[in-house]
Amino acid sequence: YTDAWCATFGSAAAIAAGYTDIIPVECGCGQMIELFRKMGRWVEDDAYIPLPGDYIFYDWDDGGAGDCTGWPDHVGIVVSVSVSGNKIRVIEGNKNDAAEYREIAVNGRYIRGYGIPDYASKATAPEAPGPAETGWEKDAQGKYRYKEDNGLWAANKWLLINHHWYLFGKDGYMLTGWQRWNGERVVSGDEPGDWYFLDNTAGGPLEGACWHSTDYGALHVWDVQG
Repeated sequence: YTDAWCATFGSAAAIAAGYTDIIPVECGCGQMIELFRKMGRWVEDDAYIPLPGDYIFYDWDDGGAGDCTGWPDHVGIVVSVSVSGNKIRVIEGNKNDAAEYREIAVNGRYIRGYGIPDYASKATAPEAPGPAETGWEKDAQGKYRYKEDNGLWAANKWLLINHHWYLFGKDGYMLTGWQRWNGERVVSGDEPGDWYFLDNTAGGPLEGACWHSTDYGALHVWDVQG
């Protein structure tokens, strides 16, 4: 293949990305510029600092005086712009008969202008997260916690789960044994509050479930029906 293939390289990139609706597919630089013009995506402003993905066109006959308005000879794709905003890194096809990088100053000699594909039109909104999974989780230390419908771990509160009351500390883990509750939070033994006993049979089917006294003083796991 002996023809210049820089525009073909740029077109192939557009085809591979599925962006042929925002990047003209052409084998000639001049024709590609005209198609960018028709899209309203052509820029010749000397103050313009390109963005990655812009198509940069060159005129090797530019004398360096005044605006570069000659016939375009070459095209590449902007890869990056330096932090200082004065140096452009470009990937180009048909550079030394290969695909190679070039660095050139912003508004440097030979720059004919830029085709700026409307990449924003291809952006899609992120998918809304699905409903959070709820239920019990047991960690590596054998401690339990419970994720509520809002996706958060229950913490510093009572929850009625499968007819039984469970108490969760401020760290989000289920509590067992004797615990004191002041109506708002779990408190230490020397603070005001009511005592509750939570089943402490490790690995038992009702571990953590609250016990309560019957009318006759006997203790039973609190089973709330309905």
